[in-house]
Amino acid sequence: MPDLIQLAIRACIVLMVMEAIFDALMRRDRYKANDTAASLTMGMGTVLVGLVSKATVFALFTWAHQFAKFRIGLQWWAWIVAFLADDFKLLLVSSHQS
Repeated sequence: MPDLIQLAIRACIVLMVMEAIFDALMRRDRYKANDTAASLTMGMGTVLVGLVSKATVFALFTWAHQFAKFRIGLQWWAWIVAFLADDFKLLLVSSHQS
């Protein structure tokens, strides 16, 4: 599956360039550089917020890892144990919410 963020960035740039070209050809003077700057700033802000939040969660989990009671390693069965533990956690959370 293609990366949707990369496709959206390309589509946004192509559409902004097309808008500017058509506006110039039709001489409507509706294209505003301020709108483009605002749109690009919001897009970069969204990416930045995602990056900061993911880096924060990664740092938190990296820090919490030192307090682990046991280590299961990278054996094949570790994925099964982790999957079942997560599924059990979701079962407990959903049963306490109702």
